[in-house]
Amino acid sequence: RREFSGRYTSEQNGVANAVAPELSSRGHWIVDSSSGRRVKLACVNWASHLTPMLAEGLHRKPVAVIAATIARWGFNCVRLTYATAMFTNATLSNSSVSHTFSSLGLHEALSGLRAHNPHLLRLSTLDAFSAVAHELSAHGLLLILDNQISTPGWCCASDDGNGFWGDRFFNPSEWLAALSAVAKRFSGSPHVVAMSLRNELRGRRQSDAAWYRYMQMGAAAIHAANPRLLIIHGGLSYDQNLRFLANRSLSSEARLRLRNKIVYEIHRYSFTNGDSYLHADANRKCAAITAQIESEAGFLRQPGRSFTGPLFVSEFGANEAGTSGNDARFLPCFFSFLADGDLDWAVWALQGSYYVRGGVVDADEMFGLFDHGWDMPRNASFLRRLQALQRPLMPSNGNGGNGGRG
Repeated sequence: RREFSGRYTSEQNGVANAVAPELSSRGHWIVDSSSGRRVKLACVNWASHLTPMLAEGLHRKPVAVIAATIARWGFNCVRLTYATAMFTNATLSNSSVSHTFSSLGLHEALSGLRAHNPHLLRLSTLDAFSAVAHELSAHGLLLILDNQISTPGWCCASDDGNGFWGDRFFNPSEWLAALSAVAKRFSGSPHVVAMSLRNELRGRRQSDAAWYRYMQMGAAAIHAANPRLLIIHGGLSYDQNLRFLANRSLSSEARLRLRNKIVYEIHRYSFTNGDSYLHADANRKCAAITAQIESEAGFLRQPGRSFTGPLFVSEFGANEAGTSGNDARFLPCFFSFLADGDLDWAVWALQGSYYVRGGVVDADEMFGLFDHGWDMPRNASFLRRLQALQRPLMPSNGNGGNGGRG
C-alpha cells in the first residue's frame, strides 16, 4: 500500500478537479476508506471562533491567497475552528460580516476586508464560514471542523463558562444541535473529512462519567447527520488526559455504530508543564514528558485493543520569536515524539494576528506561522522543521499495524 500526505487534486482533460477520499480509522492509522492506504494529516489551525466569527487575516490577504499559501507550505489540511453560537444563535449567524465588524468597532479591519475580500461583506456569518471552507477545499486541502468554544471569544480558561457540560455557556442540548447542524451543512462537502466533538474540556465539573455520556451522544449526532466523517474525541484537562480509556473503552455499541470513525486528540505545549524545562536536565525532562504523554494518551496506539485508534495531536506550537527558553527545549523533544510515532498533527496556528483578541485590536500571535502582516513566514526555520514531518515516515500494514516504531 502507498502512503499519501499531499493535496487532493486530480487533473482530467487539462482541468484541475478537487477530489477527496472518505477517511476511516484502521488500527491506529487514518486511511482512505476505499483503498486502505494511509493518509497522514499534517494540518494547521486557523481560528474562526473569536468574536468577529470570521477566519482571521482576511483583512490582510484574499482568502484564495491564504489558501494557496497553506498548500504551498506543504500542509494537506486545516483545522478550522468555530463557536457553537455561530450555528445556534440566529442573531449572530444571520448577521452580515459587514454589520458584525461595524458593531464591534473594527473599522480598520472592515476597510481591509473591503480591499481584499469584498465578496464576504454581505454574507452572513454562516455563509462566510462556508465560503472560507469552500476556498480551502478548492485548493485541495482537507478540513477538520473544530468546536472550539460555546460563546465566541478567546479560549481557554478553567472558569470561562465554556469548559464542561453544564457550565454557564456550555449547554448540552445546544452543543448537540450545533454538532448536528455543522455535520448537515457540510454533508455535501467531501473535503470536510472530520469534526471534533469539543476542544479542551476542563474545569471543576469534569468527570469520566460525563465524558462517556456526552461524547457518545455527540458522536451519534454527527454520525447520523454525516456518516462519512471522522469523529475526533478529545480528553479531559485541556485535551491532555484520556487515561481512563485504558480501563473502560467506548461502548462496543458506539464503536460498532461509528464504523471505524473514531479518532482521539491531544494537545501539548511547553507551558503544559509550566516552565519546568528551564529547571531540569533537558534530556531527562524530555523522557519524563514523553512517558507522561504515553501514559495519558499514547497507549491508545497499542494494536488490537478495544480502545485502539489514531492519535491526532491537534494542537502544539511555540513562540516563534525564539525568545522562550522553555519552548527552545520543548520543541526538539516534541518534534522527536511526533516523528517517532509518525503521528497526525495540527500546529497552532496559521494566524499572525487577530482582528481583536481579549479586547486588544490587531493583537499579535507569536505562535503564528504568518508574520503580523500576513506577508511571510514568521520563522522560516520553524516552518522547515514542520515540513520535515508532513509526509509519512513509516509504512502501515494492511491490518493497521505500525509496520515499525510507535
